[in-house]
Amino acid sequence: MKKSMAMVMAAAIVFVATGSVSAAGYNATSDLWIRAVINTVEKGPVDAVWQKGGEDLTAGGHRVVWGYFYASPSDVNWGSQQNPDLFVKIWFDASGRVDVNFFHVSVPDIDVYSDYPYNGTPDKHGVTTLSRRYIRQYYQNGVSYMDWQDENGEPAAGDSPSANPSGYVTTNSLKIGSSITTVEKGPVDAVWRKGGEELTAGGHRVVWGHFYANPSDVSWGSANNPDLFVKIWFDAGGRVDVNFFHVSVPNIEVFSDLPAEGNYNRKSTATLKDRYIRHEYWLNSNGSQSPVAKFSAVLTQSETSPFTVKLDASGSYDPDGSIVRYVWESSAEPGKTMEGKTQTLTLPVGTYNITLRVTDNNGLQQMETQAITLTLPVPGTGEFELKKLLFTVETPQDKCVAPASRASFSDTDSRVIAWISYLHFGGSKSYEFRWYNPDGTLAKTDSGTRGSATEGCSWISLPVAELQKYRPGRWGVEFYYDGKQYGKEYFDFTSSEWGTEFGVSQFIMTAESPGDKCALPVSKTSFTDADAKVTAWAYYRNFEAGKSYQLKWYSPGNVLVQKHEATQSSSTSGGCAFGGIETSELAKYESGSWRVEFYYNNQKYRETYFDFYSNTPKPEFEVTKFIFSKQAPQNTEACQEPSSSGISFDDNVSGVTAYIRYNNFEGGNKSYEFRWYNPGGRTDGKPAQTHTGTATGDAAGSGCAWGTVSIETLRTYGTGQWTVEFYYDGRQYKRDFFNVTVSRPNPFAMTEFMFTDAVPADSNIQCEKPASVLSFGDADEKVFAWAAYNYFEAKKSYEFKWYSPESTLAHTETGTRDTSLTAGCSWVGISTEKLREYGSGNWRVEFWYEGQKQGEKYFSFVSSNPNMDFEIRDFRLTSDSYSDANNCQTPESKESFDDKNTNVTAWLHYYFFESGKTFDFKWYSPDGKLVQSTAPKGRGELKNGCAWSELSVTVLNQYASGEWRVEFYYDESLKETKHFDFTSENTEFEITRFLLTKGQPLDNCQEPLAGTSFGDADAPVSAWIRYYRFEPGKTYQFRWYSPEGVLAWETKTPLPTTNVSNGCLWESISLENFLAHKSGTWRVEFYYDGQKAKETSFTFTSVHSDTEFEITEFMFTPRYVSKICEKPDTAKTAFSLSDTDVIAWLSYRNFKGDKPYQFQWFSPDNVMVWNNDGEPSGKDVSRGCVWASIPTDRVRRYRTGQWRVEFYYDGQKYREQTFTFN
Repeated sequence: MKKSMAMVMAAAIVFVATGSVSAAGYNATSDLWIRAVINTVEKGPVDAVWQKGGEDLTAGGHRVVWGYFYASPSDVNWGSQQNPDLFVKIWFDASGRVDVNFFHVSVPDIDVYSDYPYNGTPDKHGVTTLSRRYIRQYYQNGVSYMDWQDENGEPAAGDSPSANPSGYVTTNSLKIGSSITTVEKGPVDAVWRKGGEELTAGGHRVVWGHFYANPSDVSWGSANNPDLFVKIWFDAGGRVDVNFFHVSVPNIEVFSDLPAEGNYNRKSTATLKDRYIRHEYWLNSNGSQSPVAKFSAVLTQSETSPFTVKLDASGSYDPDGSIVRYVWESSAEPGKTMEGKTQTLTLPVGTYNITLRVTDNNGLQQMETQAITLTLPVPGTGEFELKKLLFTVETPQDKCVAPASRASFSDTDSRVIAWISYLHFGGSKSYEFRWYNPDGTLAKTDSGTRGSATEGCSWISLPVAELQKYRPGRWGVEFYYDGKQYGKEYFDFTSSEWGTEFGVSQFIMTAESPGDKCALPVSKTSFTDADAKVTAWAYYRNFEAGKSYQLKWYSPGNVLVQKHEATQSSSTSGGCAFGGIETSELAKYESGSWRVEFYYNNQKYRETYFDFYSNTPKPEFEVTKFIFSKQAPQNTEACQEPSSSGISFDDNVSGVTAYIRYNNFEGGNKSYEFRWYNPGGRTDGKPAQTHTGTATGDAAGSGCAWGTVSIETLRTYGTGQWTVEFYYDGRQYKRDFFNVTVSRPNPFAMTEFMFTDAVPADSNIQCEKPASVLSFGDADEKVFAWAAYNYFEAKKSYEFKWYSPESTLAHTETGTRDTSLTAGCSWVGISTEKLREYGSGNWRVEFWYEGQKQGEKYFSFVSSNPNMDFEIRDFRLTSDSYSDANNCQTPESKESFDDKNTNVTAWLHYYFFESGKTFDFKWYSPDGKLVQSTAPKGRGELKNGCAWSELSVTVLNQYASGEWRVEFYYDESLKETKHFDFTSENTEFEITRFLLTKGQPLDNCQEPLAGTSFGDADAPVSAWIRYYRFEPGKTYQFRWYSPEGVLAWETKTPLPTTNVSNGCLWESISLENFLAHKSGTWRVEFYYDGQKAKETSFTFTSVHSDTEFEITEFMFTPRYVSKICEKPDTAKTAFSLSDTDVIAWLSYRNFKGDKPYQFQWFSPDNVMVWNNDGEPSGKDVSRGCVWASIPTDRVRRYRTGQWRVEFYYDGQKYREQTFTFN
């Protein structure tokens, strides 16, 4: 026994390395050796440590191994396994070629070595540096090779990535992304695999990993086949370096954004020729971004040495602030600095490094360095040279004096001029300007020729209207000489009005007389008598041939005083229009704010205002003529007087018109009015009719006005004398009379019958005619039928009858009048809810007077539910109790409830409930449990009705506070959902049921059959609880105590639960656990949030004795290392030489300490060849196990076949078991 126990207790210690270590360097594979030596400042050359990352075999049969070297922390304090210094990717091509790719990702130089096949002497040696970032050592056909690339971290010129990968946010809100341009699928998003992260001893944070192609996109994609290594360095000083290393074949677009705000700040493309891309950011403690340093160097004098070089840092910017300092350094004068956005240097022939360092308002800095080379032209060649290319709005002067340069333009500019100066322009040579819009498309070319000139200039302009055809942004202009490009510059154009449609970008008032060249005049908004003229000037774009424009001038009183119109005979992309008015004409009207409107093709495009103040006296208003006529004026434009007039009329006329002529009419707040008084006057003293009539002016301040009263109105008041008064500006200016003789009485007559969607005015007094509407829908609240009539007798009745589209009388409404009316109206309304009950269609409404139908009218109603399908109109929750006695009256709506309420009622208003259909309300607790269902209920057909369901607060209190859900089902289909909040003061966890059951309960929380006594056949036994208000994040635990009071089983770790509110939990204990203890009374305790919440007990009686020795299990296993008699993980009955041992294991009960035991091993020939004796221990063991082993080296000495093992206790054989060995 001691021998076998010693074998089990022995510990095996295994060391695993990622690659075997040679005397120096590492075997990445069995036949490939690699090494890296880092040349540190602290200790000089130190061997780097190799860390293998992974290995894979691609679908094409290629093998890839990758990893990295890092400095050992025992050599330098910045060394760390999570701080790679050299990435490595090794490619074993299926053709036999082996590529060893080294990628420098550190500061010090690193010596790199490789040897293949490994013979102890390196085949290749190279040095990676900050400039030589990539070295490739490869082997093919028994020959070794090496190549390398110098990299500066910048992409190729003209690089313009177009992808937008979803990306990944790493650390400190830095987002990175990558898109691989595959042959198979084009651009695909690469997958990010983070390798590690660490904070160095110097306070710098490093994050590293790699991108790879998703295997669902391409067959060669694999997490262990990196396409792009990444190392991110968060420097303690605020700088952030994002380093990308291309380690694939296709082009890879790389992206970064800091802080991550939705769009990528930096975009580049890594290729086989530009493997290393670096994105740099600067952050302060507040997360601010660093400025960006950019500058241009222009040679302004290049004929002789020394040369003049102008430096301009206008291209520098700060993404989140402003640049406050520019500092320059030149290698021509080391140590000397210059400050300012621009500088001019005088330099002799040679090559120089120019450095710009910019500082922003947060103190962050960035630098840019450019190298310039200055050489003299070859004497006598006279080669063309472009000296300057700039943009301006100034008209260039003679003698080629450079105009003021500008870099941005807008709608307020009329044109943009591109100006160049040059040397040695050859005779008959041509030049060309090419204008590229912000989309990069060639928008316009301008070319020309000139005679030969040693020095000269040329310029061309582009109207702003031409720029406005394209979206705002950055324009580029290229200059070509004799077909060859010599220069390119950019300017920005901003516009609030752009496109190919007609538009007006400028509309101003001026006292100047504009010229023909559309130069912008001086704007002015206030004028007086001292100004001779006021001119309106507009600059437009895209004027089509044959179209016209108009300028309309309105006085402060809103009188149209002047109109100017013109037509364009040819189309133009940009131009101007203007028209003026003499101030002597303005002086005829009151002082104040004038309005001028600009029209194009009869559509108003712009309007502007100006103030005019005059000291010229204004003449008084006067009426020069006042007549009555049975005719209205014929030529209203010319204020033509009616052909006849009189003061007596009969009822054969269509009406009587009052006509006046006046002088000096002012607009603005001035007004005029005709008041018509019937014979005898109205009892309320008001006129029978008032109106403003129609007014037309034929000269400034002069004109006419008129108004007409109809014969129907005249007949209403009978024979007699009418009085008409004319008012201007609230003052009466004229009063006159005419007579009317009425020969025919007026029987009741309906004069108007219409429908409207607004409540009509008071029917007893005003009878204002409403707006007629003939079509209605659900959006309308009501439909009103309105009837106007004459001669309604007192005490007579009227009635409105409403007929549905099926001609069913759906509604009637009657009324009477207490007094007679010569003219009046009546109206009634019907709700669209009532109309909806009959679906869509044409309704008919009849108007009856004293039992006689006077007329009928139709209107259409379009329902959003024309087929009259079941429909919910309102679904709400309330705390009110509801019953049939409420007659479907809408209850008060609530969204929040608490335990002070008695119940929560879900109430629903519907249309078109079909006979035979059912409805159901389902209530769900905050954790999604179905708490109550009304069960499907049916009812008869009902066009308009309601349904409701109640849930008591007693039930709600059984669950945690939170958001409840109520679902309404019609015909067993979910129609609508409503949510409400319930807050309960009772928040304590509560167990409502705690029981024991045999077997394992169902997961649906259905209460299992309870028991208190169990035996072997009942195992496992489960403890089951039902609870209320389990809080998210809290923990629970079951603990089982044996009859001896020993903790026999518990939930290994107190587990958090995602269950909330009302639910159940259970835990089972196995038969093995029972058999490890005596029969008797067990106790189970339940803990909630670390505190015991409840306990219960039960009895367990086993068929096995608690006193007599007994074997409970006997098996074979190839290995066993447990110290606590746990059952072996692996049980076998067949063994071979691949197994080291055959172990016989058994568990027992009631082992007496003075008894011996023995294992006897019998070969296939029934010969006992091995035994294991166990001496008495002197200590009784109620439950335990023993095991013994035989080496397979010994078993192999006998023939293959079936072996037998017998176990003896106290000299008596208790059990035997067999196994086979082959």
